[in-house]
Amino acid sequence: MSELLTATSALTGVAAPVFAMIWKTGEGLLGTFQAYRKRELAKHRINGALLDYEERFRARHGKAKFIGKSEPIDVNLVFTDLQYVDNKISRQESDSLQILETLFRDERRPNRNQGSKRKSVFEIAKTTQHLMLLGGPGAGKTTFLRKVGIETLKPHQQSEYGHSCIPVFIALKRLVSKHTSIERLIQEEFEISNMPDALEFTREALRMGKLLILLDGLDEIPYANLQNALLKIKDFVDKYNSNRYIASCREGAKYHSLLDTFTDVQIADFSDAQIKTFVESWFQVESNVEDDPQERELCKGRQKKFLKILQKDRNSAVRELARNPLLLTLLCLVYQGSNNLPNNRVSLFQQALELFINKWFALKKVQPNPILDQEFDPILEKAMLSEVACRGFVSDRVFFERRKLVGHIKAYMEANLNAPDLDSQEVLDTIKIYQGILIDQVQNYCSFSHVAFQEYLTAQYIYDNNKVSKLVQRHIADQRWKEVFSMVSGLLISGSDELLQQMVQENRKFINRDRVKNLVGWSEAAIYEKIQALEHKMPLSADRMKGKHLECHAWDLIIRHAANFYLLGSLLHSYTDALRGCGDHKMTSINRNMDLSGMLIKYSASIISEVYEYLSSKPVETTYKKEFEYFSNLIGSIKNMGVLSKTIIKIERHEHSLSKLRKLRKQLQQTKIFRNMNIAPIRENLALLEQKEKLGRKSSTEENRLLIEQMWQNWLHGLKVSPLDITDMSEEETELLEKYLYTHFLSINCRIRAVKISHESWNKTLIRMMQQATSISAV
Repeated sequence: MSELLTATSALTGVAAPVFAMIWKTGEGLLGTFQAYRKRELAKHRINGALLDYEERFRARHGKAKFIGKSEPIDVNLVFTDLQYVDNKISRQESDSLQILETLFRDERRPNRNQGSKRKSVFEIAKTTQHLMLLGGPGAGKTTFLRKVGIETLKPHQQSEYGHSCIPVFIALKRLVSKHTSIERLIQEEFEISNMPDALEFTREALRMGKLLILLDGLDEIPYANLQNALLKIKDFVDKYNSNRYIASCREGAKYHSLLDTFTDVQIADFSDAQIKTFVESWFQVESNVEDDPQERELCKGRQKKFLKILQKDRNSAVRELARNPLLLTLLCLVYQGSNNLPNNRVSLFQQALELFINKWFALKKVQPNPILDQEFDPILEKAMLSEVACRGFVSDRVFFERRKLVGHIKAYMEANLNAPDLDSQEVLDTIKIYQGILIDQVQNYCSFSHVAFQEYLTAQYIYDNNKVSKLVQRHIADQRWKEVFSMVSGLLISGSDELLQQMVQENRKFINRDRVKNLVGWSEAAIYEKIQALEHKMPLSADRMKGKHLECHAWDLIIRHAANFYLLGSLLHSYTDALRGCGDHKMTSINRNMDLSGMLIKYSASIISEVYEYLSSKPVETTYKKEFEYFSNLIGSIKNMGVLSKTIIKIERHEHSLSKLRKLRKQLQQTKIFRNMNIAPIRENLALLEQKEKLGRKSSTEENRLLIEQMWQNWLHGLKVSPLDITDMSEEETELLEKYLYTHFLSINCRIRAVKISHESWNKTLIRMMQQATSISAV
């Protein structure tokens, strides 16, 4: 009977046997037609219906609606294959909660499958007859179902799916009443395309197993019909189990467990490679690059810049959001608006949380659970989650025992006169299922879906409850609170002046040992003239141009202060590495000094990079082009000097060391990083290396060690640093120095993230930051 149909559709080969069976039993269209002419009319009618079905399927399901877009986008243009983790080799529940929390905190995302191999969801879809996709909101489940359906419409040899089926996409939110059935919804899909004998075709196609049924959103079934609909879906699948099925459900819901013939796969967060693929596709679609080579090149530039911004250390929290396709779309939209991401991250996390709490269901036109629809106000929910987040953060917890969490929700609701009378367990389940803000982790524990959400909500709680002073007093030196501090500064719309002043006051407490005070005072002395220049120009006049000039002066001061420690750390690294190379056996001392050099380099480099990124993000019209070029050249020189300094004390291949030393001397003189530096010791090091070059013989280990020590002493003499202050620091002194450097960096980070701060207040605060050791000595 297949010869009845002309091969004009990829579905022809699948549909022909179905119609043949209908006509054979005399139930369908041809049961009443015997004449050849009427058979031809039936054939053309069926061909037209199949082509119409393909066209309508592509039109209705071949495009996806994205946030911020008025028009849907072709799925093929933006599709990024999803990945899952094989549960058979996933992390065991027996792992301690502490280990899992540490992994979650370090990678800033769920680690339930840490170390397991990621696999393509498309690949398992091809080999699994009944597949269930589990994932959070915006994980890409619906887009994946649409993509598989589109692939099925292609000729078999061109299809990535590889199975000859008729795809039927069923949005389960359409199951609004007990009278609605899956079979009836499938029949309607065929009737829309004027399929002949739609009822008989549906029944026979189901019986013969010819359909790929895409069941989208088990969690989106209207709440009033939920239990009835789930039972109907199970009965339907059991009855027609020879068809292929792909269903989707949010990971917080447990409805999927009812469909016991399905293989469950948990969608993994986007990898770096998936983020790259998505971003490239997104910008190509947005730029319409097909016919414009110039625009294509500009598009590639935007892609690279955006991906580079995401990879920066300071954007670790933002990069965490990018691992969710929905939130990555939000980041792409924000970036497109200004060709950058905002310095103040608070707005990003506010928008991300708002998407999960409200907008995503509205965009998908889903009828939410009654708790969310009527009674549980989003403002109340955010306040409650903020308290949960902050309590956990104070206790150093990212996993929450469900029993205690339910108790906390209950206590919070009972203590609030305006809170509705709701079952606390239902509230928790609703948040997990419908919003995905909280997710299940190990047995009986859940967490926020992103560490960044817990940090943002913690900052919100501190801001809402006027606990900024306590935050500074208790947590300023705890690096776990870094993002919270940044976000608090971004929330202080009235100004961050007081926050920064309190941070500087706390920062002073770490300069309470002589060697730490001497090192900080040494750096302050090196930039004393610039500190005096800034102080002399206070108070600030109302002149805006003068304000900009003083701001540039302030950043110059910060960069040079950091550069002192950066170059000192680089020189210490060179000295320690050289000693290790000549067989020095004081390994404890060498390792301690190497750690100290790494710490000096780490925090000073972070400050310099933070300032540079901030300055480079400012529009050209709001800063001087000349000043920015100055800062670019200055920072470039500092980095070059750091590279040279890390290997400047070297006795092997001394001709290279001579060349480096000359370059370093020249750059030090040009940039004037150390204004009061004695240049004579550098000449002495040049003479030492030149003398070794003339000798032309291999030195003994002891001779090499003495030469290294002499070169190091010369450097310290030139920089006016006491050897006792840098190479003989105790463990306690090193810890205090690290706290000073970190909190100094944190203060600058909060200044950059601030919504509002006055020129006068910032300059006064900065002067106090740069006169810490001096003011302590005066006291």
